[in-house]
Amino acid sequence: NIATMLPLCTPAEKNVKDNLNVLIIGNSFSVDGTFYLENIAKAAGVDMNVAVIQHGGSRLSTVWNLREADSYTNGGTVVNKPYFSFQYVGGLSAYNVKLSYAFEQGVDWDYVLIQEWRPDAGSYESEWEPYITNLAKYIKEKCPDAQLGLQMTWAFELGKPMNGYYDGTREGQKSMWTNS
Repeated sequence: NIATMLPLCTPAEKNVKDNLNVLIIGNSFSVDGTFYLENIAKAAGVDMNVAVIQHGGSRLSTVWNLREADSYTNGGTVVNKPYFSFQYVGGLSAYNVKLSYAFEQGVDWDYVLIQEWRPDAGSYESEWEPYITNLAKYIKEKCPDAQLGLQMTWAFELGKPMNGYYDGTREGQKSMWTNS
C-alpha cells in the first residue's frame, strides 16, 4: 500500500490534483529506489511524475557543495562542467547540469525528497548536518510549496562487497541496517 510506504498524498489531495510531481535529490540509489514508484502510485489510483537529480556515489555534503558548481575535480583533474544528471523516471535525461536545473523545468514539485546513503548514514550530526538543513532551505527557496521528505535506502546485498563501504558480511550488513 503506497500510503504505508510513503504518505505522498491524502485522499483529499487525490481529488484536487490530476497528478503529483515528485523530485528526488541524491545519488544513483535515488534512481534505483524510484524505478517502480510511478507504477506503485498508479496501482493506488495516483498519477505521479517522478524525476531524479543525482550525483553518482555522493553524500549530502557533496550534493550541497556541488549544487551550483561549474566544475568539479575528478582524480585531481578539474573538469569544467557541472556534475549532476537529471532524469524523469522512464523518460528524458539531461547530463552535466547544476542542481538548480531541476527547479527550472517549469514543474510545480509537490514533493522533494532528499536521499543519503553510506554505511554510516545514520550518524546524523556528523553526516547529515549542516547539509540537510542547507538543502532544505535551498529547496524551499526554489520551490516554496513543496513538501520535503527523505528517501531511505537499503543495506547492500549479503556477500557482495562494495568498494570499501561494505565488506560483504552479515555483520557489515547489520551495521548498515543499524546506521540507517
